[in-house]
Amino acid sequence: MRDYSEIYDKGDLGLWVDITTYCNASCPQCHRTNPDGLGKANWLPLLQWDIKTFKKYITREVLNSCDNLEFCGTWGDPFMNKDIWKICEYIIKESKAKIKCNTNGSFRNPDWWWDLGVLCGDRLTCYFDIDGIDQETHSKYRRGTDLELIKENLVSLAATKAYVKIFTVLFKHNQDQLADIMELGKECGAESIYVVPSDRFHWRVTPWTFINEDGEEEDLHKSDWDQREFQRTFKLNRRNIERVREYASQR
Repeated sequence: MRDYSEIYDKGDLGLWVDITTYCNASCPQCHRTNPDGLGKANWLPLLQWDIKTFKKYITREVLNSCDNLEFCGTWGDPFMNKDIWKICEYIIKESKAKIKCNTNGSFRNPDWWWDLGVLCGDRLTCYFDIDGIDQETHSKYRRGTDLELIKENLVSLAATKAYVKIFTVLFKHNQDQLADIMELGKECGAESIYVVPSDRFHWRVTPWTFINEDGEEEDLHKSDWDQREFQRTFKLNRRNIERVREYASQR
């Protein structure tokens, strides 16, 4: 096993960076969401790194030791950061590092995403969160997001050299749509889908109950599909789509 100094010196370092706690969505099982009303968790401050702060900690020396930087939505959507464009531009122009990111994709507009793809080219890999083929199913979990806008932004980014992929959290309410989600992603230009059955059911209890935006009680139910079979990446090709469709039909 290589030690840290060897990884750093050879430019093989991978960094996971949370650059904001802002988010436009209110996913019930998200760490940042208060399940009692779906507002922001009270203990989480609203913070973001501007470009000046990013350069202070991720210097050119650090960048040149990186193979990739990953911006994930653990505490907020990275594309809510007001300086995300400047941050990506800095990485692209000052290093050879690649950028990986996860987003709900339900903000900005297709022109912005096209320009980002042109800027970053094939050094950008972006996962768009899609949890249903219709607004009702998708927003059962991805609260506050617009599926049509997500699809438009995905199509625009996929028309560039960037790598575009789908990320789907599997529940009981959307598992039967998985093949159609894969079909939708393929039609929009995504190359693969990463499926993760939700593992955030406390002590394996289902349903998982929360209070929605209107003060009403709702439930999420754990998927009953084989997690060993479906916690994985699928290439978006006809064979895999039909394989998932057949599995669903036999349930």
